[in-house]
Amino acid sequence: MPYLSEELRKVRPKIVVALGFVAIKALTGSSEKLGEIIGREIDVDFNGIKLRVVPSYHPSAAMRNRKMRRKFNEAIRKAVSLTHA
Repeated sequence: MPYLSEELRKVRPKIVVALGFVAIKALTGSSEKLGEIIGREIDVDFNGIKLRVVPSYHPSAAMRNRKMRRKFNEAIRKAVSLTHA
């Protein structure tokens, strides 16, 4: 976590795409079911750093499951569109 915090402070990203449950939980603190949180925009304060997080399935899970792949693609498109807003 200290390394991630330092990187986020340096980079100051507009959007962070959290890939998979572990990343989503670490960045948002949410323990909601993945299907309910995937693709939403979540504004968080991560160790004093304001972030907008777009949760998504982990790419390896999305490659194996078509339903997940569709939601994965939608979440990535949403994150890209937010960077252009």
